Amino acid sequence: MAFNKNEHEAVHALGAELGRTPTQAELAEFMGKDLEDFQRERGQAKRFETFSMEVVNDEVMSMPADAMQQPEVMVEEAQFMQAVVQAIEHLPERERLVMSLYYVEELNLKEIGEVLGVSESRVSQILSTVVKKLRQQLQIT
Repeated sequence: MAFNKNEHEAVHALGAELGRTPTQAELAEFMGKDLEDFQRERGQAKRFETFSMEVVNDEVMSMPADAMQQPEVMVEEAQFMQAVVQAIEHLPERERLVMSLYYVEELNLKEIGEVLGVSESRVSQILSTVVKKLRQQLQIT
């Protein structure tokens, strides 16, 4: 929170009196202002708050680079997802159905087994086989 000089002094004085950091309502009352007026003034002051470029640069430079926001990572991920979709399209119909029911429709193994007329363990085997096939096609370890 950014405070002007009067608010800063009020925070210290009221904080010392209360033994803790005062709330905005307590500050407004202490300063003889209506809470809405106090918050509106604070909002207006916040728009004109200035920062040292050295502090801002240090903060920006110390921020970890978000790998997901880097363009090359986003392109690689999009290309990988396209390869996965193409690999799934080339699966036999039954395997595509199992993948769709499990990953898209989010059915559990028992529900998929009921749809296909097979046991849960058979559905698990099919899923495992399909995942291994896809990993081999996409060379994923």
